[in-house]
Amino acid sequence: MIRYVAVQKDTPDVARAWGEGETHDESRLQCEIAIREKILGKLSRGYNGRTDVDKMYVIKEDNELKL
Repeated sequence: MIRYVAVQKDTPDVARAWGEGETHDESRLQCEIAIREKILGKLSRGYNGRTDVDKMYVIKEDNELKL
């Protein structure tokens, strides 16, 4: 399995969401879906902060995954 993680730019050591899959494309898309669902959940709870995912988060391969 391949894992991608989304980290906030101001806290790059803490994974905020992740996606796993058989390919890099699938894993990255799963991660992107997860982080966007997280923001949607915040909005439904009344969050009024930033929502520009592309400027707040970096999606990168998680090289620490060992399966």
